[in-house]
Amino acid sequence: MLDFLVRLDKRLFVFFNQTIENSVLDLVMPFITEPRYFIIPFIIICLGIIILWRRRGVLILLWGAILITITDQLCHSVLKPMIDRSRPCHELDMVRLLINCGGLRSFPSSHAINIFAAATYFGEKFLHRREFFLVASLVGLSRIYCGVHYPFDVLAGAALGIGIGLGICHLDSYLGHKYPFLSTEES
Repeated sequence: MLDFLVRLDKRLFVFFNQTIENSVLDLVMPFITEPRYFIIPFIIICLGIIILWRRRGVLILLWGAILITITDQLCHSVLKPMIDRSRPCHELDMVRLLINCGGLRSFPSSHAINIFAAATYFGEKFLHRREFFLVASLVGLSRIYCGVHYPFDVLAGAALGIGIGLGICHLDSYLGHKYPFLSTEES
């Protein structure tokens, strides 16, 4: 069964990395997958959240920072070393690599776990779930298209991110009810 899943994962990788290849996606996907292009818009959005929602905005952003710290550390310090799966760009010969290959370990995708956790939490707080998940899905797909992750790396990262995001939503809600000064709910 495991051999079947590995073969399926590699076939899906080839489909997304090579079969659907085109010049437009070759320009767009590297842009979508690189966080450095979003630093300034991210800072502007954070400042806007703080200005518009003051204390609530600061608390939401603080929970978001805690969430990303948890998912990122879980992925880099625990899961990737434990599972130790190589990236397709280190393992396969025919990879179309559109960005830097990155570290050796692939499973789960750190981009996917982080972005899906954030989409879950911020989607709950700002009620724009579809838009957050659309962005998260595009980031996940870009990791495969650019040649640095297998599809199951991204799917596992997405599932873990959603689960952890929901957990943080529940913890946020519980603490907000128990200690009203910590509430991130609208007044």
